[in-house]
Amino acid sequence: MNWNKDRSVLLSRIFIVIFAVSLLLIDVFGPKIIAWWVDLRMMKAPYIKTEFLISLYTISILAWLCLRQLWKLLANISRGEVFTEENVRLMRAVSWTLAIAAVISFASEPTGRFSSAYSDFRMHPVSASISTYAISRSSA
Repeated sequence: MNWNKDRSVLLSRIFIVIFAVSLLLIDVFGPKIIAWWVDLRMMKAPYIKTEFLISLYTISILAWLCLRQLWKLLANISRGEVFTEENVRLMRAVSWTLAIAAVISFASEPTGRFSSAYSDFRMHPVSASISTYAISRSSA
């Protein structure tokens, strides 16, 4: 198979479409996904679902912006405009978007901003019983 620039751009565009469809599904089913995750993890902190949804949709906005910038970058490359000011601006926008998303994601971690939710999970009677059993078995 003869692989060239046009096929690389096409493959990249296909992956952008796949990510966009995935992101759309996450946006549509976000509340159900978050509810399932919070219930699975037995997180009992008040407003935890709302806080996770705020994080999810904030990062989703950034992901849509990133996909848009990447689509424009690939359009420029397919026209033969590779090393241009516009492409540098697009890449800079992508990197800042990803950096902001990383900060939001870090702030949303259970051991960070939602530490009370995480401690609720650890204090659940079942997990406490399992922990006590594991400790008693290891010291015997």
